[in-house]
Amino acid sequence: MKTNKNDILKIEFEEDVPISKITTYKTDGTIKGLFSPKNEKEFIITYSFLKENNLPFIIIGNGSNLLISPNANILAISTKKLRQNIQIKENTVRFSTSISLAKAYSLCCHNQLRGFEALAGIPATIGGAIKNNASAFGQSIFDNLEWIKIFKDGKISILKKENISFSYHSTNIKNCIILSAK
Repeated sequence: MKTNKNDILKIEFEEDVPISKITTYKTDGTIKGLFSPKNEKEFIITYSFLKENNLPFIIIGNGSNLLISPNANILAISTKKLRQNIQIKENTVRFSTSISLAKAYSLCCHNQLRGFEALAGIPATIGGAIKNNASAFGQSIFDNLEWIKIFKDGKISILKKENISFSYHSTNIKNCIILSAK
């Protein structure tokens, strides 16, 4: 996907952002800039632009347990302002990956769905929890996962749980962006 320079200019961007503003550790230093896309399309445009131009960047959800060197000369894409889509059908829920585990738990409880109880206190988003196989009290995010929607090599596709290798706090999800999960 070749991005248009005019498209990237429409996405919210802030220069010289203090690391303390984007991580829970509140460490010193700054990053070169922070993109804050508001929807999946803007996220893909931002990601594609940075990749195509070989610009060093990271993707940040809640910034929990994330250390960034105060001398890091990088950009970041924040998922905090992404539209949070939630679809509940019968006994399944589809979340955009920018939703926090606490919010996912609350929504599940409100709809009498179980499976997020042990994960509710983890300060992560659905995307970060899946990528790092979050777990607590003997329960893992993969216990209830069916599939993830990913963006990789310019294409959006569905990756079923059985096609993902995962172990304690680890997965083989690399070089792609998790957009949503069921």
